[in-house]
Amino acid sequence: MCNSSRREFLKSTVTTACSAGLSVCGFADFLAAAPAPRSTLAPPAALPIKKGVLLDMLPAKLSYADRMKMARDVGFEVIQAPTTPDEHLAEEIKKAANGSNMRIDSVMNMDHWKYPLSSSEPAVVEKSLAGMRTSLHNAKVWGSDAVLLVPAVVNPQTSYGDAWSRSQKRSANFFLSLRILKL
Repeated sequence: MCNSSRREFLKSTVTTACSAGLSVCGFADFLAAAPAPRSTLAPPAALPIKKGVLLDMLPAKLSYADRMKMARDVGFEVIQAPTTPDEHLAEEIKKAANGSNMRIDSVMNMDHWKYPLSSSEPAVVEKSLAGMRTSLHNAKVWGSDAVLLVPAVVNPQTSYGDAWSRSQKRSANFFLSLRILKL
């Protein structure tokens, strides 16, 4: 099948070249200007993507240090850690990551599902914002680059339109306040 498709490709290329009025010399120039085969090209640069695993996906019966070591040993390069309100636990996770040469590259905000920014209840929204503040604090402690936030949850109490408008407004206000506070 491979030879057939190559043959068809060559026939269509020659037909196209001839119908375009290329002479034999012109066709040779056309072929010479074609891109080099892949084997002679330099390999593409490595993507800045790292293989990571969520800390909670590793066996809970192991210590944080052992979980991090396990992740490293099986080929993961980074860890995504959940929001951790307990300062001492956050420090323990940081020490475990440093000790196993694993980087915590992002924080998985844990309050956005239970307390969505798109809620119509101000108390629920405040809990969501408090969870995000904790996540950002964790990110600073761990040296993480990102925090995952799901800004809206559509449910029987919240329509798609409400979820969109409320989460946009509240997210913008929240991040504006962080900027003002220089956090």
